[in-house]
Amino acid sequence: MIKLLSIFILLLSLNLLAEEENDIYLGVGTSMVSFDHNDRFDNLEHYQTHSYNIYAGAIMNEYFSAEIHYSMYDDITSEKSSTSYRSSFSSYNIGVLGLYPLHEKYLSIYGRFAVGELLWDEYVNSVQSSATTATVIVGGGVLIKPIHNLGFRLFYERYSFDLIDLAGTEENKSDDTLYQMLLENIGISIEVRF
Repeated sequence: MIKLLSIFILLLSLNLLAEEENDIYLGVGTSMVSFDHNDRFDNLEHYQTHSYNIYAGAIMNEYFSAEIHYSMYDDITSEKSSTSYRSSFSSYNIGVLGLYPLHEKYLSIYGRFAVGELLWDEYVNSVQSSATTATVIVGGGVLIKPIHNLGFRLFYERYSFDLIDLAGTEENKSDDTLYQMLLENIGISIEVRF
């Protein structure tokens, strides 16, 4: 993560010297994540966690962009029927941004729609199970560009996905209990245009 941040800062400093806006951008960010588990756990210790994001995009015109995102989330710990759980997850997705400029090119509001996969690892008493599930992301926010090649986003995103109960015993694994789950992110990111 430190190397990635160092490369980002170097590219930022070089790019700020440019005098025109370009069509490619790279961003990093963090967010507070609220977790709705659909009664999957009896006692969820943390309903909130953090995520760390990296994304790249291409500007189609002043109203549309296409992006690819990767997010890592801090672990979630819980208990169900006196069994201890630890879940870690990450996601990648591809989507589109619809932008509406409010003040020339310095301030815009935007909406985001994306589809992708969520990779879920769960540890039950140190035994690991994994699942991959499709996810749909909708969100929006504000893009602030104080100078031509630097932008800041304040955003909200909602991930919707279904997850099979990974921690079922061998006797009840065949029922494949499906939980409809949500992750809601509120965060900030910084992006540089190349």
